[in-house]
Amino acid sequence: MTQRQLMEKILKKFPGRKEAEIRDALNMVQKEFCRETRILDGEFTTFNTDGSMYYTMGTDVVAIKQLDLNAVKIDRLGGVYEIKMQT
Repeated sequence: MTQRQLMEKILKKFPGRKEAEIRDALNMVQKEFCRETRILDGEFTTFNTDGSMYYTMGTDVVAIKQLDLNAVKIDRLGGVYEIKMQT
């Protein structure tokens, strides 16, 4: 189903809503769905450590599955399989 088809269905139920409002809500729901289900997977190849212990990550980062430093895989800490980002 396309976004247009979804908008038409929503407008039938809520005729007083504006298309821009519906489109914004659909985009927000799509992003949240992708984030929660982790349906999209990405990779960062460069990261500046800046000598700090803690780092600020972008909001597009949900979890860190593996970390390599100078082509050496860093072992998991305490059996942690995945680091979840705080939001």
